[in-house]
Amino acid sequence: MNCTSHKEGNSTLDTTMASKLYTEDLAQAISSTGAVYTEFTYEVFGYCRDMDTTLTSLSVPYVLLVVKSCFFYLCIRREPGTVTKKRHAGQLQVYPYDKRIFYPGVCCPTCQLVKPARSKHCRVCNRCVQRFDHHCVWVNNCIGAQNTRYFLLYLLSVCAMAADMALLTGDMLLHAVVRSGILQGHYVDDDGQQQQAGMLFVIQTSNEWYKGRGNICQHCHPSPDHLCGPPASDQSKRWFYSRGVLRNLGEIFFPLRPVQKKDN
Repeated sequence: MNCTSHKEGNSTLDTTMASKLYTEDLAQAISSTGAVYTEFTYEVFGYCRDMDTTLTSLSVPYVLLVVKSCFFYLCIRREPGTVTKKRHAGQLQVYPYDKRIFYPGVCCPTCQLVKPARSKHCRVCNRCVQRFDHHCVWVNNCIGAQNTRYFLLYLLSVCAMAADMALLTGDMLLHAVVRSGILQGHYVDDDGQQQQAGMLFVIQTSNEWYKGRGNICQHCHPSPDHLCGPPASDQSKRWFYSRGVLRNLGEIFFPLRPVQKKDN
């Protein structure tokens, strides 16, 4: 198959700078997790024990930390589906070209290989990746056909970990509010009248309410329909590679592989 020129690629300086920045983000991800668990251990854990919270409940965040760390490591170390000369012929057979976004015969000027459908060149890793999704700054690796499943499980474990820690912290704050007697307190409204402080007042004046609301709004937008590629320019037409939510998810956890023909 002949290659045609395609405008994709970046200078060596851009690649070097991007790689440096993404490596720093990886260190920030590890240090931020350490900071969160340090604060939880020294501030929340002790208060929860004083409130007779069981050790089983308090151990769940640490178990989830181990699970999250395993998937985090897999995201970093697992090969995402790099397009190589050895596997190139087979990778060309995995997906058909839709001839709207992916065209046959388009050559990557950097890798000097015909680009398989749904592949893209990563300027940070300087390689073409099959079913490329993005280059994750937190794991400093491309997310592609062969490691998207680990990335999704990593995200789910992070969400579970954050939710469990939020429940334990919320339970601690609830008991602290009840013990302090703040619910029997009063505040002055806009009309200058004294009003009794209730649970809604305490929640609305908490900084955690605003942070939690923002995170919920941010993470509820994506849906499984968007996991298998960018939306088509014509929204009235179904995305070429979509096979339904369940099959799309199945394709992520069990990546499609080219059929190897046996020689007689």
